Amino acid sequence: RAWTHQSHREADLAAFRQGMVGRRVFVHGSYLMNFATTDPALMAKSSTMLADTARWTAALGGSTVILHPGQAVGADGSDGVSRVTEGLRAVLQDWPAGVTLALEQSAGQRGSVGAQLTDLRAVLDALGGDRRVAVWLDTAHAFGAGWDLRTAAGVDQFAADVSSAIGWDRIAGIHANDSKVELGSHKDRHENIGEGTIGEAGFRALLVHSAVAHLPFILETPGFDGKGPDLPNMQRLKRLRGDRL
Repeated sequence: RAWTHQSHREADLAAFRQGMVGRRVFVHGSYLMNFATTDPALMAKSSTMLADTARWTAALGGSTVILHPGQAVGADGSDGVSRVTEGLRAVLQDWPAGVTLALEQSAGQRGSVGAQLTDLRAVLDALGGDRRVAVWLDTAHAFGAGWDLRTAAGVDQFAADVSSAIGWDRIAGIHANDSKVELGSHKDRHENIGEGTIGEAGFRALLVHSAVAHLPFILETPGFDGKGPDLPNMQRLKRLRGDRL
């Protein structure tokens, strides 16, 4: 949530990489970055920060940088898609090997790029199908954008829409979040798993769906103690998937 740039000692980076052997590391980009902006200064700051984030992700042994494409406030949505494309194309010219850039689906807040899966498909296509770029899904964002994930039928429809618009082979992962707000609200308000308007039935249907079997799920829930993603949320997801705890 800040423009500060990271700095780490090589010894600390090496220790981190060693400690994470056998695990995957995902890095979420700063929420301040906005590649849909019409402000050249903000675009320049976003480009510098994304390049910096990618370098540190590689140094940490990370596999993926997750990015909110941005908001084209006061501008035409199609222009927002084209600005995101051009901004990312410039950063990708010096992108570290082995790191994926995953563009996160949005809930459809005013001017945001990515509520429509076709927006993200347009970016992928404009970048020439660059395999370094993928899409990241979010259950609360999808629900806010209008996909009814409360039932197995709704999850099936969402899976079919992702397959048609993006292709599941281009999905890098999923943020598992219940929603504080109603279906189609175009708001991004996360709730603990099973405590929100999606509910346990929806997560149960999603977690056992064949389309997502190969994907990592990452929590962004507020936590039952209000301190962020926690073990009870993880245990609830595993129980809904049918794991023996």
